[in-house]
Amino acid sequence: MVTDTMPDTTEQVDQVQETPDAPTEGGPQLELDAAAAEQAVEEAAAEAVTTAPAEQPDKIAELEARMAELQKQLQQSEKERRKRQSENAIRAAEEARRAAERAELEDAVAVALGSAGVYEPNQELVGKIISRVAGKDAEITRRATLSDVAEAFTAAAAETLGGQYDGDLTPAAEAYLRDFTPFVKDMYERARTSVLSSGDFIPKADLPKLVDAEIQRRNAVARQGKEPLKRVEGTATPNIDRSLEAVTQRIISNTFDDQD
Repeated sequence: MVTDTMPDTTEQVDQVQETPDAPTEGGPQLELDAAAAEQAVEEAAAEAVTTAPAEQPDKIAELEARMAELQKQLQQSEKERRKRQSENAIRAAEEARRAAERAELEDAVAVALGSAGVYEPNQELVGKIISRVAGKDAEITRRATLSDVAEAFTAAAAETLGGQYDGDLTPAAEAYLRDFTPFVKDMYERARTSVLSSGDFIPKADLPKLVDAEIQRRNAVARQGKEPLKRVEGTATPNIDRSLEAVTQRIISNTFDDQD
């Protein structure tokens, strides 16, 4: 008697491994991160339950810390995903705008050629002509814009420092100036505040005092170990230049006296 037996497929089924879908930009990666976070929390919770009562408070604290860290990771992943979506949307809108403008320009060139009697122009040649003209025009515009921006910044800096720009600004430079002036003033105030707080700033009015103090300090150091000069009574005091420049020069040449 022949008995038909069905092949045992249990072992084959067990050997089949599920292959997760490759993460794509945006949603799937976030879902995988969420699944991994959920699995980690479940494992930590199971470990805390099976832990001895004396060790459970420490395990619970560790679990809470891990959950908080995973939550931060998920929030960061969601933030990056939204940022990518926003950048992609902006890039797609810009490409669509450029394509629409290019098509409109090609239509305008075709109409112009049609008015000249060329009703079926070579589209490839039209595209090359447009690209050439557009490239030249863009370069001219770029150079003019850089010149206008440089003049606007110079004028804004002069105004911020209390001066006045003596050049002639183009209408575009004047428009830039209105936008740049608040920015330049803000940057100047930030830099000034930083220097003042660092202690390296010396007001102009304090410079003569500091110079005199430094001269006196150097004189005191130079007189150390020397006998003071004695003037004979009845002798006239020589007329010596006591100006700051003369005193400084004598100190440099080491020919100073007690009066210096």
